[in-house]
Amino acid sequence: MKELTMVINSNGIINSLYSDFFANFEGNKHIERASEVEYCDQAQAWIVTILQGVYKGCCLPILFNKRQDAIDAEIEFFNKELFS
Repeated sequence: MKELTMVINSNGIINSLYSDFFANFEGNKHIERASEVEYCDQAQAWIVTILQGVYKGCCLPILFNKRQDAIDAEIEFFNKELFS
């Protein structure tokens, strides 16, 4: 099992990379995506777009040939942003 790192703010908001771990919590949840990985026909590549926070509306400055490479870069970016 991979390690799951979470930051719990004083207002109760939890910042974390998504994991099915959260599916096990009972009660009301509100989960917002921080980014998306989509294929861009025009660029003929996978692009990571940031949807939340300081970099909202920006894309990672790399185009990816493989979706998994884009996802790995997305995870690396948010690990650095959220937990450093």
